[in-house]
Parts: sequence; C-alpha cells; structure tokens
Amino acid sequence: MKLNYSNENILKKYDIKFKESIITSEYSEEKNELEIKIEIEYKGDQISFFIESELKEEEGRLESILEQMNKIFNKIDCKLDKNGQIETVTNVEEMMKKWENLRKENFFKLKDENIKEFIFKLNRIMNNRYKLIEMIKRFNVMPFLFLGVYNQEIKKSSPLRLKRKFYNVFPLINIPIQYEIYDGSTEKEKMGKFILKEDEGFDRREYVKQVLECYPIKSEHKIGSFDLKGEGYCSFDKNDLLKEMELKLVIEVKNLINYKCTYEIKER
Repeated sequence: MKLNYSNENILKKYDIKFKESIITSEYSEEKNELEIKIEIEYKGDQISFFIESELKEEEGRLESILEQMNKIFNKIDCKLDKNGQIETVTNVEEMMKKWENLRKENFFKLKDENIKEFIFKLNRIMNNRYKLIEMIKRFNVMPFLFLGVYNQEIKKSSPLRLKRKFYNVFPLINIPIQYEIYDGSTEKEKMGKFILKEDEGFDRREYVKQVLECYPIKSEHKIGSFDLKGEGYCSFDKNDLLKEMELKLVIEVKNLINYKCTYEIKER
C-alpha cells in the first residue's frame, strides 16, 4: 500500500474522543473524557486546522483566560513535508501576537498567585517561536493525524518503522516511541494497522521518578517493572486522507500506576 496526498482543496470534518484513566496504589482512580470537533482544509502541502472551542461559558478568571486562549489556537496553518508530517506552523507569529495582547490585558488584573504562576510558565512557551511550533506539532491528536505515512511503501509482511515523541501522556514528559505500521487493507478499504512501543532512547528511571513526584507513595512496596503497550489502526478514503483512527495505549509501573487512554477519530 502506498498513500499519496491529494493536491485538490478538500475540507474534512472529524469528531474526536479521548478517554483516560489513572489508577494508583494509594490514590482514587481518575477519569477524564474529552470530545472535540475539528475541521481540516487540505491544500496540497498546506493545511488549515480549525478547532471548535470547548469552553462555552466563563465560570471564573482562569476559565475566561482559557476560553480566550482557545480562540488563539482555533485556526492553525501548517506546511507538510513529503511524508505528510507537519514541517512547520506558518501562522505562529499571529498566535504569539494574540497571546501577548491577551497577557497584557489580563495578567496585571490577576490576584490569584496560582493563576499568575500558570500564566508565567505558559508565557515561556508562547514567547518562544521554536517551542511554540514544537508544542503545536504534538498537540492533542496532531501527531496521529499527521503521522508521516505518505509516499512510502507499507507492506503486510514487514513494517514501516517510524520514531516519534509521544506527548500528552501522564505525566507530561516526552516519551520517545516507535511505530510499526503494517498494511491491513481489504478489498473494500485502505487500512494501516500499527503497534506502538517505547524507543531505546526512553529513560525509564526518569519517567518513574516523575510519576513518584506527582503521586508519592507511603507504603514500602517495591516499585516494579515499566511496561508500555499501544495498538491501533488508520483507515483512508479514496483520496488517501484519514477517514477513521483508533489508538489504545496502556502504561504500567507495577505497584505504582496503571494508565490507560483511548483516542478515537472519525470523519463526520
């Protein structure tokens, strides 16, 4: 199977569902669910990415700031490389300018020190062009929508191997991972199936250390082995553009934490 991008102007609409659960030995289970709607306009090696706002009402100062931030990121223009992976974000200066205006309007009015600290830390990213582009390239489902599988042979017998960094996984550190992608096509549809595992560059000790900082344990249990497993599939339409995707990921550190998440992307 070989996928190619269409050079025609095509608008695709997707529903995205994200579910996660965090189970730790000495804390109650945490569950999170998120549903968003996005639109992507494909224009050859250029794309425009539109995100509908998730916050509908202002419930407080922080919620108000987050709602305004959503508007900064509700349109992302990107340039793709030959494999369909995001190369750069072309409207990043516009986002930085909007952020600076938002920060000036709100920061000096804030009384809550925690919110001030949040804004201060966020400002380190928003004022750094390189960091902001890297964050956007890996934001939410972006790495899965633009995985980089185009113009390459994907076979049933031997995998296409891609190395990436997996973001937005608890705790929020960069996990270097490796995809093994196989051709799972049928007579009726093009499909790629993949498995996901940590790459040799992953520092397990550092990961466990950061988990312990978030969820310190009081018991004398010995921390066990680390395990990361992921699997999923992508199906494509007649234009070789994504139609549907699912990813299931499990991370476990024995006697410490069990993390599960599911991404579902479907064309509307």
